[in-house]
Amino acid sequence: MANPGDYLTLGSVPEKFVVKDPSHMRMDEVNSLWEYWEKKSEKKERLVVFLKAKEGDVAGSRLGKGKQVPKPP
Repeated sequence: MANPGDYLTLGSVPEKFVVKDPSHMRMDEVNSLWEYWEKKSEKKERLVVFLKAKEGDVAGSRLGKGKQVPKPP
């Protein structure tokens, strides 16, 4: 991704991490990202915050048939 700052808030991924299609990630990149998110989870921090998301793509928005995904704490 050319400009991850256009789509993810600072701190959503490790510093200097290159965001790319998951199918193109190597195992060490996946492990690095997973470990980073595990540490954030242990601190009860939000793992990822998306910018410029569409209303229907945001957690807590309507999903159809009356279902809703709870918003993160």
